[in-house]
Amino acid sequence: MQAVDSEAREIRDLLVKVDSKLDGLQSGLQALDKKVDVYIARTDERFNSIDNRFKSLDTQIADLKKSTETQIADLKKSTETQFADIKVQLRAQDTRLWGFVVTLSLAVIGFLSKLAFFPSGRI
Repeated sequence: MQAVDSEAREIRDLLVKVDSKLDGLQSGLQALDKKVDVYIARTDERFNSIDNRFKSLDTQIADLKKSTETQIADLKKSTETQFADIKVQLRAQDTRLWGFVVTLSLAVIGFLSKLAFFPSGRI
């Protein structure tokens, strides 16, 4: 009987040790679980921060695109106006040139006619 009692005590002691080790493992797992939750929360915060940065960049890009399109439209309008002004100036220059050419031609024809019809040199 003593052998059975000593074996029972040994088994009970072993079970107490196993139970205490299991409690230690359980507390370690709880601590590890808390650390994992903290890391998950940090990771979520980082992803949210990165997501907000991307949204901010998208907004900035959209604003830049609108600004660029506006500047291009203004430049196009200005260029078209300048081309219209240049066309008007060229027409005016063409008119003056043709007026000068016609006047010079008439003067030359008049001078040649005077020489042809009045060769004596008297006017």
